[in-house]
Amino acid sequence: AWPLSQTDADTCTELVLNYLAWERDITRFTNEPIGLYRKRVKFAKVNSEDAGSVAGIQRIFQRLDIGHVEVLERQDGIDWDVIILNLSDTQLAANTTLLQVLIQHYGRTCRRYQFQAIVSLPMNITAVNINADYSYTVAS
Repeated sequence: AWPLSQTDADTCTELVLNYLAWERDITRFTNEPIGLYRKRVKFAKVNSEDAGSVAGIQRIFQRLDIGHVEVLERQDGIDWDVIILNLSDTQLAANTTLLQVLIQHYGRTCRRYQFQAIVSLPMNITAVNINADYSYTVAS
């Protein structure tokens, strides 16, 4: 039973995990937690399949517990090859190195990526009746 358990990235020893990572083209970055490394190795194949689409990039971020990402392509006023990734400021701060590794590994060839931070602020809006008269006159 022990040899069979070594093929699972979640339960194998760290030495075998490094072999699995090499086989799946995953390199552990500096100070990467072992749990995240195991997830990256476990989902390497499906992540490489998903990397080519907007929905796939969103699924990669969900699998690695980064959270929701908004992917914007071909925006007006920006070069056609720029892909914008909208993330919360906490996502950017907590996953800086991981985001760089993911874009380098799964990013599309000949595309540039921009990270934009989304900060949510609570807001209250009240509707009020002003009771005002409006008119306009056209002069020719």
